[in-house]
Amino acid sequence: MKPVGQQRFKYLLLLCFILSLPYRDDANAFEFTPSLYYFQFQEFDPDNRLLVEEKGVLPGLKIGFDHAVGNGSIGTQLSFFSGEIDYNGQTQFGAPHDTDTRERLINLGLRWSSGQLTAIPGRLFLGFRYWDWDRDIQTNNGVLGLHEVYTWNELELGLTFESGPNRNSAYWLELSALYVFDPHMELILPSSRVDFELGQEPGLRVRAGKRWERNERLYTSFNLFAEYWEFGRSKPVFTDDFFGQSTFLVEPRSESFHSGLELTISVLF
Repeated sequence: MKPVGQQRFKYLLLLCFILSLPYRDDANAFEFTPSLYYFQFQEFDPDNRLLVEEKGVLPGLKIGFDHAVGNGSIGTQLSFFSGEIDYNGQTQFGAPHDTDTRERLINLGLRWSSGQLTAIPGRLFLGFRYWDWDRDIQTNNGVLGLHEVYTWNELELGLTFESGPNRNSAYWLELSALYVFDPHMELILPSSRVDFELGQEPGLRVRAGKRWERNERLYTSFNLFAEYWEFGRSKPVFTDDFFGQSTFLVEPRSESFHSGLELTISVLF
C-alpha cells in the first residue's frame, strides 16, 4: 500500500524543480484561474452495465507559473476543486440508492512547451500531472457511506494551435492524448484501509479559448475544456473489516468525463 502522504510528496518535488529554473526578465508569467468544473463519474459491472453515476458542478481555482526556456517554456500549475454532487447508484444487494458525495480534487502539473514548429503551424507540449481525489459518499436512508481516496499519475502529449492577433486578441486550441498510470484507490474503513490497484488506461483532453491583451503585462482569457479517462477494474482484494464482515472487494471499471469553464488572468513579470 502506498501512503497518501508519500504520494503527496511529489507536489513539493515538482514545485522545487520549477522554482530552481533560471528566470528571464519579461518572459515569465503568473496565472490565476477561477473555474467551474462539471464532474461526471460512472462505474460499470463486468457486463458493462451502469452501477453508479456521480455528477454535478464543482467550483475551483487554478494557479500557475510559466517560465521561458529557450524558444519554449516550462511551467507548473496547481488546481483545486471541491463541493458536493449527486450520487445515483445501488447498495451491495442491488437496491437503488441515492445520496450525495463530497468531492475534493487536487492536481499538480508540470509542462514543457516547444517553440513554433516548422512542419505544422503549432507548438508541441508534454505534460505530467499528479492527481489526488477524495470521494466521500454520504450515509443516507440507513445505508452507510464510503470514503475513498484515489491517486494516479497522468502523462499528456499534445499540440497547441493559435490564430494570429486581431485587435489585441487571439483564439487558441489544444488537442492532447492522455495516459493514466499507477492508479490506486484507498478505501478508508472504520479501523483499517484497503488498497486497490486499478487498471491503466488512455484518455484525451480538448481545450480552447480566446485571449485578450489588456496591456504589455496583463492578459485575460476565457477558456472551455473537456477531458475523458478510464480506470480499469481491480483484482479482488480481501478484507476482514468491511463494516464487521470478512469479504473480497473489487473496484469496478470506471469512466470520468469532465468539462468546464475558466477565466484566466495572466501577469507577465
